Amino acid sequence: SPERILGFLNYNMLFRKFIIINKSNSTVDSMYVSMWSDPDVGDANDDFVGSDTTLSLGFAYNANARDATYGTTPPAAGFDFFQGPIVDGDPDEFAIFDGKRIFGKKNLPMTAFYFFINSDPIYTDPEQGAYEGTIQFYNLFQGKVSTTGEPFTTPTGEQTQFTLTGDPKTGEGWVDGELHPPGDRRMGMVSGPFTMAPGDTQEVVVAEIAAGAFGNVDRLSALDLLKFYDLQAQLVYDNLFQVAAPPAQPIVKTIETDQQISLFWGENKEAVAATENHDSFGYEFEGYNVYQLPNANAT
Repeated sequence: SPERILGFLNYNMLFRKFIIINKSNSTVDSMYVSMWSDPDVGDANDDFVGSDTTLSLGFAYNANARDATYGTTPPAAGFDFFQGPIVDGDPDEFAIFDGKRIFGKKNLPMTAFYFFINSDPIYTDPEQGAYEGTIQFYNLFQGKVSTTGEPFTTPTGEQTQFTLTGDPKTGEGWVDGELHPPGDRRMGMVSGPFTMAPGDTQEVVVAEIAAGAFGNVDRLSALDLLKFYDLQAQLVYDNLFQVAAPPAQPIVKTIETDQQISLFWGENKEAVAATENHDSFGYEFEGYNVYQLPNANAT
């Protein structure tokens, strides 16, 4: 229901909005924004990170089944550019800015993902307090190795701007742990490039999402739940927080016979029309689902 969807938005995520204004007299022609994080999922020494390019999501999760802080139910956490920088788009595309839709524009998604590991010769932290570190960060923003400026390569030798895009549940693709043991990770997701003329304003919104740490949700189930929350919340955000309403419940009659129960909901034509003609924010009625529980006390 809309109430439940907005409820998990309240409890499982927060939104960070950044207003960027070019107050100089010069045009910035190759600008990037990056959401950098040092995520610690409970114990910081047994973490993995990864990215999902279909969701523009960067995430962290526990590398082991048990965590020193959370036990067997370690959560997952991540970041998503819900509203990336605005660039020109096709006439039928739209961007979100200041809570409104602007047609002919689009919001950039995540365009690169990087991560750091202490003392690693390739994925090391950029130098702090030195201009060389600035160049290293700019390389990362472009989806390149910080120290060399060369493109990232997967373990199979393919060039990419996105590290660790594999599926931790199936092990397919480049997954954290394939090249490095669990440990303390830092990660960053990038959106760009874009141009800012003098006086231009950009509005960037990043969602920070958490999932799991309850019931019997293990580390990988928490990651599945994180992606589900992210997908649903992005739909809500794109609809400017107007949540699709469910179809009207059918008025059902039951007929009990020997070894059989018949369900019938076609008598009230107005009620049927109210259900089957439902269309809310592009979500149209598609069909009915009938469930049978194993017993009367089943949850």
